[in-house]
Amino acid sequence: VQSVAETGSYSTFRSEVTSKGNQATSFFYGGLVHSAAGTTTSSFTADRYRSLVSALSMIAPSPDWIVGVDSLSLCNGTGWVTRLEVPLYPYDAGTDSGLQFTSANQATSPHQPIARITATSLRTQSFQKSSGSVQSLGTFVFERTGIDMSATVTDPRCSVCDATSSSAKTMATMPLPATTMATTLPQATIKSSTTCGCTAGGQAQYKFTFKPTWNAPQPPFGAHWSWPVGAAHSACASFWKNGGMATAGVQSVAETGSYSTFRSEVTSKGNQATSFFYGGLVHSAAGTTTSSFTADRYRSLVSALSMIAPSPDWIVGVDSLSLCNGSSWKQRIEAPLYPYDAGTDSGLLFTSE
Repeated sequence: VQSVAETGSYSTFRSEVTSKGNQATSFFYGGLVHSAAGTTTSSFTADRYRSLVSALSMIAPSPDWIVGVDSLSLCNGTGWVTRLEVPLYPYDAGTDSGLQFTSANQATSPHQPIARITATSLRTQSFQKSSGSVQSLGTFVFERTGIDMSATVTDPRCSVCDATSSSAKTMATMPLPATTMATTLPQATIKSSTTCGCTAGGQAQYKFTFKPTWNAPQPPFGAHWSWPVGAAHSACASFWKNGGMATAGVQSVAETGSYSTFRSEVTSKGNQATSFFYGGLVHSAAGTTTSSFTADRYRSLVSALSMIAPSPDWIVGVDSLSLCNGSSWKQRIEAPLYPYDAGTDSGLLFTSE
């Protein structure tokens, strides 16, 4: 990306695409556009396992400014999108510190994250409208020209993920004092069809230990923990995440401790999630409960959670913890647990109704 952003050369970027193996195919490029306005075209193919498209172009001869799209989906569940027209806005690639369109090279060290050039940026002079806002510099248009139903499509073992939605509020880390709650998670493995990077063999068997040790500050009277629940899964199955939306199953665990809906959500993932597991109730602020599960190279992530009871909707847990170190299984993982608000109940106190 640095090479494209600073010089327009795409050879290194093409090598990066190639290095992804069967996770990325159909590299494409268009012709040069020799003026500020113009048109160029290209073509590429996509399939059910590679249904996202990313593309970029240098705004030349700027220091390191680009336009582009990142992981745009060409698939609507069971059908292919006919046409997508995407407005393009300027981005700073974070590799050169030049502030003007024709600034001399000034390498940025260390590199900064790629960031959109907005109305508050020092780099906006070339892109601002009279209103002060940053204008769209053009469009990328993606038009489907055909579907070859006879084409052989190879499963890259990192297949397309089904999107899920929820009307619940965003989940967030709670601004509560850090506790000494901790989960001991002996290493696990998973089998599914979408976790990349794990080549460990066999089916790994894991013992799961939930060991809350909430002791500072003094836990409220009646504090206890629901059944800890979890599953081994692939990268295409996600059950909860910080900043994400609570599903009905996570809401049920967070508000009542019940896990039947969560278990149904695990089952609904098909072969992307296996080995649902749960431990026993912990009837006080501190205690221990154990369970077991299996994992394999395709389902080598584990997620788990438990209600901080009887709170409004507060939980502890881990999200998509990897049990695999490339070609081998991790022996043991101990993950500290911090409180999260599931975003489904507005109670501010531990015992709020």
